[in-house]
Amino acid sequence: MISASSSKANMTEINVKCSGADQVLRPNITRSASSSSNANLRFSFAPNFMGLSSENLLSMTDSLNSIAPYNIKQITFCPYRENLSLVDVPIERVSELIQALPDELCALGSAVTLKVEGMDIIGSDWEWSSLFSDIDEKIPTIEGLTVSNWGRSVVPFERFVQDLLTEHVDSMKRVELVSRISISHRPTLENIFDCSNLTHLILGGCPYLDGDDIEFMSLNLNRTPHLESIEIGVKGGLIHPRHSGRQLAVGLNICQNLKRFKYFALFAAEGFIFCLMDGIKNHTTLIEVEFDSPFHSCYDEPQVRRVFREASENYVLESCIIHADREPDPVREFNLDLNKVGRKTLIGRGVIEASAWQWAEVMGNIRTLPNPLARTSAMFYFLSLNPGLCNTPHGMVGDIQRTRKRELVNSKKKRKSTRKRRR
Repeated sequence: MISASSSKANMTEINVKCSGADQVLRPNITRSASSSSNANLRFSFAPNFMGLSSENLLSMTDSLNSIAPYNIKQITFCPYRENLSLVDVPIERVSELIQALPDELCALGSAVTLKVEGMDIIGSDWEWSSLFSDIDEKIPTIEGLTVSNWGRSVVPFERFVQDLLTEHVDSMKRVELVSRISISHRPTLENIFDCSNLTHLILGGCPYLDGDDIEFMSLNLNRTPHLESIEIGVKGGLIHPRHSGRQLAVGLNICQNLKRFKYFALFAAEGFIFCLMDGIKNHTTLIEVEFDSPFHSCYDEPQVRRVFREASENYVLESCIIHADREPDPVREFNLDLNKVGRKTLIGRGVIEASAWQWAEVMGNIRTLPNPLARTSAMFYFLSLNPGLCNTPHGMVGDIQRTRKRELVNSKKKRKSTRKRRR
């Protein structure tokens, strides 16, 4: 069954449900009311799926052709139901579906994200090579690759991932590997960091990360200058946590566009977190950090609380999520609130050098803080920095009005002068 429906993100969802071979595929097309021409194509597999007949494959191609001019932005392979954690599918069945895709779906030249969730695609090395060729023919440009909850056939699939990264090295922007694939397999890491336009990187579910892996990542992060988000997940903890934390901090400081970093692990890594935060506490672009790791006892130590507080004082960091934080540091949270509303725009190197318009914008942003006590504290803090905001007859509003008037007069003078020179 094929259906199309409008999604919340103004993206049409096209669902192809692949059930048992004894059931005839009856395409049922429901045109989306969305005005967007972009669409997500989802193949959902039942556990008993063994392929479609030639007649049904042709029918599927005709049905997908009939919903043109939708342009496919994402292709997903996943189980038929969400409660199915893993589905075994012969690789030749997947190749048949890819071959049946009409050329027009990706003919507009836009990049596509490929997602594989909860699948165990089974096949020989030759069949994996054949699948790669089919994907390369039907999907000219891939900009994202997501793999989660992968099954047993790890080695051939990891080679398949490496081939995809190599083929689309210039267009790949997002890589998400959350599965049993070991990123300690050096060729996979090398292929990832060959993608110079990478903006988002998620590596999770790995058996372990040792100092050599972290050092390799640190030395190669400069090859991905556009990286904005990094997430690292570890199932078994780090072998040398303090050394790894220092090494990773060196690499993260090289990333001048990095805005978000997340670390999640099933085991405590106290030394890693402390050394990492101590190394990146003065990062100039990092806005959000998140640690999902059971290190209650570590965080209660004064030196750990100190390094997180110092990170919040750099005017840049706006969010620090610590899942094991039983008692959040009020000073750290206060600093983060000030950073959220724009403290950096008002204070440069300890000297107040902002215009009236910048002050007005920051004071207005205070209203976005969810906690009334936080709003009051932030208001008092900024007024204490600039008491003159309340000294004029009309307060800040008067300052802004006069500033705006001067700007308009100066702008008119400049336009007149420009016109005279042109004459």
